[in-house]
Amino acid sequence: MEENKKNIVIIGDGYVGKTSILNSIKEQKFEEQIPNVYDDFEWIQTINGKQYRLKFIDTAGQEEFAMIRKLSYKEANVFLLCFAVDDKVSYENMETKWVPDLEEYSDVPIILLGTKSDLRKNKSNCISRDEINRFQKKIGALFYVECSAKTLAGIEDLKKRILKFVAKERSCVIQ
Repeated sequence: MEENKKNIVIIGDGYVGKTSILNSIKEQKFEEQIPNVYDDFEWIQTINGKQYRLKFIDTAGQEEFAMIRKLSYKEANVFLLCFAVDDKVSYENMETKWVPDLEEYSDVPIILLGTKSDLRKNKSNCISRDEINRFQKKIGALFYVECSAKTLAGIEDLKKRILKFVAKERSCVIQ
């Protein structure tokens, strides 16, 4: 069963909603969060009769926790790279901070995740989807998903796409 275990490390600036997104995946509800340094949870799903154990590893985005955060990179089978759609700095930091941080893990796939999608309705200064799509192609991310922990919009899509990728990746392994 161990071959069906995948570690998904979630990274991005502090306060973009990483922990809230993970709690929405786990609990299917929104709760106000206090930012954390490190947390994880396992999500077990069965696809086509095979059980998959997905371990989500939540990391702190603040610079003072860089050493702790980088320890989790070694375990990663997938990186979930996050930014808030209404926060230009968190978006720019993906290119200047987070992607360079992952250089030695270039063989690990990246999923690009825009958080706080519910704020698109209320703010005109959100990052455009065209700009995000260009960045996704530039870094070779598997796909881009937008979601909101607050409204749960996009959470099911994110879960389905992660499961689809994990099941597809597993079926490509030659034994």
